[in-house]
Amino acid sequence: MLLFGQAFVWGVGWLAAQAAADHAAQTARVVDGSEAAGNADAHDLLAQLGGRFLDDPTVHIQRGPWTTTVTIAGTAHGLPLPITVTVHAPTESVVPR
Repeated sequence: MLLFGQAFVWGVGWLAAQAAADHAAQTARVVDGSEAAGNADAHDLLAQLGGRFLDDPTVHIQRGPWTTTVTIAGTAHGLPLPITVTVHAPTESVVPR
């Protein structure tokens, strides 16, 4: 039963990190997006979704000309189990005609 509880905590923490990384990538990759906007978005969503399940989350966003990458890392609450999620998305750009 204890193993099930630990797996649940890790799983919910991972899902929260995944959702926050996806959302942050969408925010940062758009034409008027930025790394700062994606970072703020990730922290807001983590606070709402995984605040009790993901300890010490760090968010790293890199917005390049072709790809935007978001990595969220932390540990499962109360467990020494790492959680790391990385999402890649194409960076939007405007091509003049």
